[in-house]
Amino acid sequence: MASEAAGALVRLERRALIIEAVLDCGGINFFGSQGAAKLVDVVDLAREAGVTPRLARLKPAARATLARDGVIERIGPDGIHGNIYRAVKAVEAAVNKGARRPAGLAA
Repeated sequence: MASEAAGALVRLERRALIIEAVLDCGGINFFGSQGAAKLVDVVDLAREAGVTPRLARLKPAARATLARDGVIERIGPDGIHGNIYRAVKAVEAAVNKGARRPAGLAA
């Protein structure tokens, strides 16, 4: 999963129109330390590509591991959402405030 996501982020960087990515974690029951480390890699790759990562539908056990390993702190509290709808609304709010604008689009 992480290598596929990393490849997708590289492709997104080339397109430069994606400024936020919501990762649906609803199907993930837990993260091991290796999974959390890979997610850190994905978060770092996203940021390097100018994409703000967001996580949605984190289950308590998965969230606990990510918090323990510093992933939640790295993403920030504004990047964690209880469901996909809230995550998308947060993206819309950020774009509407002008906080984030895709490269190549006029203000």
